[in-house]
Amino acid sequence: MEISGRKAFVGFVAALVMTACLGFASWGSHRSKRATVSFFNTIKFNNGDVLPAGTYHMAVPQNKQWPEVQFSRDGKIMATVKADVVPQATKNSRTEVDSVTRGNDQLVKEIRPAGWHESLKFVSRHEGSKST
Repeated sequence: MEISGRKAFVGFVAALVMTACLGFASWGSHRSKRATVSFFNTIKFNNGDVLPAGTYHMAVPQNKQWPEVQFSRDGKIMATVKADVVPQATKNSRTEVDSVTRGNDQLVKEIRPAGWHESLKFVSRHEGSKST
């Protein structure tokens, strides 16, 4: 009878370990890719969000083609904007921000974070993939 108790205990521990592993695997799939980006002027995004000049932490959920990118400073989310994730042939050597002037606004079109093999295109869905 003692052997059966030991087998049951070992089975319970194995099941517990497997459950924990599955939980960690699931948790890992919801991770975000992060970068730091600096804006030298007040900028605006296609959804109307405005950020004053400064340095922000940018978080992009992984494994999504059209993620909601969060910009935060001092632990506070300052803007959340949808973007297209576009694969790049080579790793970006430095962070670059492309923007255009529309009236009095500096509108962000694309961010290429340093060390990433992707760029983030901030275009309205009604604009399609036109580049300006």
